Amino acid sequence: IPNIFSKLTEKQLWAYETACRYGYYSYPRKMDLEEIAKKEKVPASTFREHLRIAESKLLPALGNSMSLE
Repeated sequence: IPNIFSKLTEKQLWAYETACRYGYYSYPRKMDLEEIAKKEKVPASTFREHLRIAESKLLPALGNSMSLE
C-alpha cells in the first residue's frame, strides 16, 4: 500500500490517530466522537470534520490499492 497518509493534512492525521487511540474504530466502539473531542478539549464539530475528511481521503485510496483484478 502506498503511503496513503501523505494525503492528509496535519489536523486530519491527528484526528485519525486520536480516534484510533481512543478505540473509535473498535467494535463495539470504546468512545464516541463527542467523548473523544471532550477529552482532547476541542469542539466535537471540529473533530468530526477533520476525521470525516481524513476518512474520505483514506478509504478510497485503500480501496484502490486493494483492487482484485
